[in-house]
Amino acid sequence: MLVAVVMLTTLGACTSAVVQGAVPRCSAGSEVTDELVLEAQSVPSAQLLPCLTEIPPNWSVTEFRVRDGETTIGLTSHSESGGVARAVLTKSCDTSDATEEFSGKEDARLFVKISSPVDDALIGKHYYKFVGGCVTYSFELRGEGKGALYAQAQSALDFTSRSTVEDDIKEDADFEL
Repeated sequence: MLVAVVMLTTLGACTSAVVQGAVPRCSAGSEVTDELVLEAQSVPSAQLLPCLTEIPPNWSVTEFRVRDGETTIGLTSHSESGGVARAVLTKSCDTSDATEEFSGKEDARLFVKISSPVDDALIGKHYYKFVGGCVTYSFELRGEGKGALYAQAQSALDFTSRSTVEDDIKEDADFEL
């Protein structure tokens, strides 16, 4: 947690930070990861923060980038079919060309846009809108296994509340976001 606090104090002065090897895991109980603290700092209005429940088999986190106003989490599938998924946290997003569906996530509305439901590819975006923020979850999945890859990518993404992160920081480091 000390790394996150040090980075927090300097992030405001930076425009971008790539954190090599970082995996923004969802908090378990009151344990909050450094990556979630950085996300909270990047989009101060966001009441939910994207995180990974677990990394599916044959997938890896290939990007974790934090900058003022945006956090990006990238996943890549190493299966035969192949695919990529990317979650981008911002303050807002345009969902005018997407259809609202049941989100299954507390306090988040889901909008879906499938760009290419063709035989060899599944390309689209999911927009999760919530108070103070939006996560655009884009994916490009290929091959016969694209349906399974879609389910894996979707099951990996979840959210942690900003209040959980703030409470942990205040308790552990006597620091307020």
